[in-house]
Amino acid sequence: MSARPRIFSRGRALVFALILLFTPLALGQAPFPAHGSVELISEESAVHPGQQISLGLHFTVESGWHTYWINPGDSGQAAFVRWQLPPGWQSGPLLWPVPKRIPDHSMVDYGYENDVVLIAPVRAPANLTIGRTVNMRASVEWLVCRDVCVPAQATVDLPLPVIAGTGVAYSRWRDLLEKARAEIPTAAPKRWKIEVGSEPGHLIVQIDTGQRQTAMGFFPLDPNQVNNTIEPVISPYARGVRVVLTKSDQLTGPIPRFKGVLVEAPGRAYTFSAPVVAIPSNHAK
Repeated sequence: MSARPRIFSRGRALVFALILLFTPLALGQAPFPAHGSVELISEESAVHPGQQISLGLHFTVESGWHTYWINPGDSGQAAFVRWQLPPGWQSGPLLWPVPKRIPDHSMVDYGYENDVVLIAPVRAPANLTIGRTVNMRASVEWLVCRDVCVPAQATVDLPLPVIAGTGVAYSRWRDLLEKARAEIPTAAPKRWKIEVGSEPGHLIVQIDTGQRQTAMGFFPLDPNQVNNTIEPVISPYARGVRVVLTKSDQLTGPIPRFKGVLVEAPGRAYTFSAPVVAIPSNHAK
């Protein structure tokens, strides 16, 4: 199950509240277009007993609209998924591709335009009956935003036949899931030395990789820590890369650990988590 943060700017929070107030979601009615859709897909066209498969939630949105990353930025909400799998099945955490910075008036959102696939690893129990069909189901809530945010919800199903053997039977969605998987950040190599310093107004992330790095982008994983409207200052140096971030004015206390995503190149992004150390005010820069 994914986290369910609710983060909105003051102006957008009012618009979103009014939408919810006048939206009869309990009756299953939709008084306005959803501006997007979601379908449940699988990398495999069939499943073996005990096999781990990759399910995907494929979101598509109209031109000019966007959905949100796990940290939505200045406003919005990440998709919330409740799996309804057959008994004995186990689902892993959702895997989120690297987002885009999406300027939205005076704010910056982190999200996806056009389409995105969120992948979830799912393992079948070992006692599945060969020849039967099992039904994968997920209840999904998400936001589609442009000038306003429109809440959407759907329950999506995918039947999969249970077959004997050990070989993988790939589906027609394999290429789509492989493309999404290539955009998912991986854990930073253990050999990297990552230090995060805090000074008034800024966080300074120093990533020692052993060689000069030319990074393309940086995203904070936790909301309300960084001023998203000010782009990170990314500076390569002899043994790695240094990232300077402006703190959010919504930050109310010290940050014990800082988590982020460093994007080196398309298909090469890394997550990390590191303790934050205060930088003395007389620290030489």
